[in-house]
Formats: sequence, C-alpha cells, structure tokens
Amino acid sequence: MENRGMFQKLKVYLYHLPVLLALLAPVRAQALNAEHFQPNFDGYGLVNLLDHRTLQRHAWSLGLGLSFAQNPVELGLVSTGARIDSLIDYHVNTTLNGAFGITDWVTIGLTVPFFPNMKYEPVGTSVGQSTAAFGDIGIAAKFRLWEHGNPQQDNVAMGVAVTPYITFPTGSTAKFTGDANVTGGFKGAYDISLWEDNKIVANLGFRFREKETLLNLSVGQELLYGVGYTRPIWKPWDFHALTELDGSTTLNGFGSRENRSPLEWLFGLRKGFMQSRLNATVGAGLGVTNGYGTPDYRVFGMLTYTAHPYQPKQKPPKVIEKTTTVYKYAKIEGGEIKIMQPIHFDTAKWTIKPESLPIVKDVAEIMKNTPYIRKLQVQGHTDFRGSDDYNLKLSNNRAKAVQDKLIEYGVEPDRLEYVGRGEFQPIATNKTAEGMALNRRTEFHIVSVQEIKQKEEVLEKKEKTIKR
Repeated sequence: MENRGMFQKLKVYLYHLPVLLALLAPVRAQALNAEHFQPNFDGYGLVNLLDHRTLQRHAWSLGLGLSFAQNPVELGLVSTGARIDSLIDYHVNTTLNGAFGITDWVTIGLTVPFFPNMKYEPVGTSVGQSTAAFGDIGIAAKFRLWEHGNPQQDNVAMGVAVTPYITFPTGSTAKFTGDANVTGGFKGAYDISLWEDNKIVANLGFRFREKETLLNLSVGQELLYGVGYTRPIWKPWDFHALTELDGSTTLNGFGSRENRSPLEWLFGLRKGFMQSRLNATVGAGLGVTNGYGTPDYRVFGMLTYTAHPYQPKQKPPKVIEKTTTVYKYAKIEGGEIKIMQPIHFDTAKWTIKPESLPIVKDVAEIMKNTPYIRKLQVQGHTDFRGSDDYNLKLSNNRAKAVQDKLIEYGVEPDRLEYVGRGEFQPIATNKTAEGMALNRRTEFHIVSVQEIKQKEEVLEKKEKTIKR
C-alpha cells in the first residue's frame, strides 16, 4: 500500500515536470504590464472608471493615486490552478495625473506611473529582490459626445464620452511594470444619474497591443470593461460611497483561460472639499479571478484637484459720451450698463420673474437709444451651491433668457452676446445668505463701441432721467 501511494505521487510529479522545468528555465519574452490600477486621468469618474464629464475650457486638474497590491503576479498550475510561486510579492504604485480642458467638450491628459517599492522574483530564480521602477507613460483625450438632462434638476440624466489613449514603453518589462511596445486603444464611457443621488457608470473599450508571452501565458489585444456605482451617504459633508468592477480579457482564446481575464472589485469612500474641487478617496480591492495582475488584495488612495478655468479680465472700452441717459432701473457707468436692482429668476430655473421685466426693458431702451454701443455681453453668475457643471449651465441659460428678452424688446441680435460664468467670479462671500444673494446676479458688459474716426465729432448729450 505504501509503495502504491508513493507511485501515485511520483505520477503526479512526472505529470507536472514539463511545467516545472518551463517555470525554472530562462525565458526571453516576459514583457507583461501587471498593473491594472490606473486612476481616471481627469478626476471625473469613480476609481479606474471614467464618466462622460469633461473639464471646462481652460480648466485643469491634478491627481495623485497611491496603491499597494499583494501578489499581483503568481505562478500556478494550469490543470488545477494551484499556486506555485509569486513573481511579485507586492508592489507600491504612485500615479501622477494631469488634465487640461481644450474646449468645454474636449479634455487631454497625461499619466505618469512610478513604483517606488516592489519585491519581485525574476523568472527562473527563487530569490526576491526589492527595487523601484517606472511604469508606462500614457496620453489620453476625452471627447464628450452627448448628454441629456441635469442631475440637479431631472430625475434621469445621462451622458456619453469616448477616450482614445496611447502608452509608451517607459516601464520595466523585466519587473512587469510596462509593455515592450507602444500600446493604444479607446474606452467608451456612459453614466446615468437617477433621482440625483444614484449614479451608475459603465466603460467598454479595446486595447491594441503586440502579443506578449510569459511562460504559458499569452496576452494580445484585449477587451476592456467595467461597471460601477456611487451615491452620497452624507450630503452636508460631501461624503460619497463608491464601488466598481474593472476587468479585461484577451481576444486570443477569448474567455478560454481565467489567467487571461483579470477582474478586480474595488470599493471606497470619497470626501469632497472646497465645493468638491478637491476630492480625497480611500478604499480597498479584491481579486475576483486569477487573471494576471489581479492581486490577492489592494488598498489605495486618491487625491484630485480641479481648478477654475482661467478667465482673463476684460478692460472696459472707453465710453464716447461725456454724459449718459439714466433710467429708473439702469444706467451706463464706465464700461457696463449698471442695473439698480437684481434680476430675479424662478428657483433653479431660467424663467425671469415678472417683477424683473422692467429692469430688462430699461436695459433694452438704453441699447436702442445709444447706438454707439455695438456689442453688449450679458453675463450670468451664481452662488456656490450645486456642482460646477450645474452652476455653469444654469448661469448660461439665465444669461441667454435675458438676451432673448432684450431681443424681444427691440435690441438687434447682432449687438448682443451672452455667457455663463457659474460660481467662478464671486463678488461677496458664499458663507452668508446676503453674500450668496449678491453673487447671484446678471451683469451687462459693453464689449465694443463704435469706432471714432479722426476729426469726427461726438455730440454731447444732456443727462436726463426717465421714470417708469
């Protein structure tokens, strides 16, 4: 009986002998990027997953991701999946991201990963080494293609974006922090907000790459996918919970082997500061499959900051009249038409209240009676309540509503333009109700005046007050 048991064990060892010899033999082609933790490059999304939002024109963002992964690359038997050894015991990944808004619907970004500490075993050895390495630097762009609704107003709001990207082989192939060749691809991002508090994000894309081989693992072009969910758990503190599943599978032998299909589950908490311009995220993750790069567990943190877009101050044009016509609700003062009372709108809407229509009418009368003003810009401003995107859209729609009313009152459309500034140019503190009321305003800036030619005389008008 003892001899029979020993014979059975010997059969098992002999059966796996070719695999064990292959694991111990030196291998030339071992380029394989084993890191799947790639924080979203523009600060919009969950962790790895992107959503459809883009930075505003001339806005920028910076982000720093930090991750610790345990056993992200292991050797195992194909027949049973039993673990033989670990090629990477652990690694620490720091990822620096930067993004810039080209237009309101196009963002470009840069990703620079670095591994300051990792312990790995080169293939064919059994001794671990502690070292550092760079990852593959990447460049990406996000194009916002479509959006519908506003999550602050509508029960259902959604959007779609596409993100092409390219990575360069700046990482270490021997340490599994980079690929041997340039890779690239794209991700499609879709998100839907339900009843303001619930947001679902889904990503689907492809990664085009040269086929890389590590022992019996062959990885080529990949299908990328992911789905996640987030919701606020304490609004006064801007505190959110989030979770996501993020994975990929190679197209060569699609779904045939689990080691070619890494899948990871992440969950975390996010806290917003400075009206959500600064966000801090902490969380953990678990490997769902035994795919390459999937760790036993992961802990991570993220810090992202989004800056206001640059708004150059415009110098007011010189007014060519020495005096001005003063109406009850408005007058020309320097480079703008000053209104004596604020224009009020319905709450969270851009419908002008009836009691504010005389103010708009006086501005229209000044424009009709002052032909030298060639272009007037209507500016909408809000207080800080609500997200940046929501405030920008609200102020833009309110400015357009005022412009439409001026046209209705007889001002030529080519003499008008409008713009929403959102919350980005406050004139008072947002910590008091009085300050917020001052920040919710409509301004009328004179952009251009009639050009005065040499020797041309400008008639001086007498000041008069028209009461209504």
